[in-house]
Amino acid sequence: MPSHAYRFAAVLVACLGLLSPVLSQSDPQTEDWSRQDQKYMERMKPKSEEERQEARSPEEIREKYIEQARELIRDKNYAVKKTPHYLIRTDDPRIDPAAAGLMLEQFRGAFIRYWEGEVELKPYERISPVFLFYSYYKFNKIVTGKARFDEFQPAGHYQGGLDLITLHSDSSVLDDVPVTLVHEATHQLMEQMHYGNRSGWISEGMANYFSLMETDTEGNFKSGKIGTVRNSVSKDGGKSRSDAARNHLVALRKALKKKEDGLRILDIVDIGTYREFYGPEIRIHYAASWALVHYLLHGEDGRYRQGFLRFMENDGPATTGSRVLLESIGADAESFQAGFIRHVGKM
Repeated sequence: MPSHAYRFAAVLVACLGLLSPVLSQSDPQTEDWSRQDQKYMERMKPKSEEERQEARSPEEIREKYIEQARELIRDKNYAVKKTPHYLIRTDDPRIDPAAAGLMLEQFRGAFIRYWEGEVELKPYERISPVFLFYSYYKFNKIVTGKARFDEFQPAGHYQGGLDLITLHSDSSVLDDVPVTLVHEATHQLMEQMHYGNRSGWISEGMANYFSLMETDTEGNFKSGKIGTVRNSVSKDGGKSRSDAARNHLVALRKALKKKEDGLRILDIVDIGTYREFYGPEIRIHYAASWALVHYLLHGEDGRYRQGFLRFMENDGPATTGSRVLLESIGADAESFQAGFIRHVGKM
């Protein structure tokens, strides 16, 4: 398949909903994927009907992506580690792929245990390729074909239709790499094992919920606890310390305290498109989604948890929105807003 046809195919699949427009949490690397993909698609339109026919196989696109990513990542610092469920490749000389693989396996086990007795997870045993590039240039080349030219540097991306995790450590603090790994792995497990692709606030809220979860000295995840320290994936070992949770809370508390135009948390639920969610207010959307998911799962002594799980199961174009959420959890808007503010103050 010609390379330009492949790149167009990847975006075409994304626009058809086969690829999840999911960004990593890492601040400050956020932007509107939908707007960028529209520009990209206009540049990469196929030149013939033959190319359109070639662009119809997601599996062919996936294999081509993996082939090109392998070529890009192989340099003098190339290292690889295979675990039962992941195949981690990196060209970052600071990263220990075995440590990254161990973290991902620990998280996968924690994710499955977390939902036991509440959600019937779908079987998923496919070995997942993970490409961790040292260079943002290489990351951007494989993910977008170098076609995004705005000030836009996401730290990672999970492509749902292709079931691939790609990230980079170029402009990230090394301590944030474990957060990004778990964030993208959450997107993958939610899509492949849970209820599939969901509204932006649920997708990013869940990814932040798990990626900012506290871990113990053995790397085990502690349900509902917020943590900033976890095992490092660097060759130096030790612990990594991320400021992501603190930064989210600072921004969110500031937004909630505004006397005029203060944040109404249910407005996040009513965002109807990925374009808007990943738009100019992306940072506060990420922070609010994380805290909202945490509140729905743990706030008010767990009162809203089961209703929220039912809402997630049915989340879709006809069932989304704050009205349906409030009905599902048995709450009214004013008391929910007040309870959310109290919860954020305790986080």
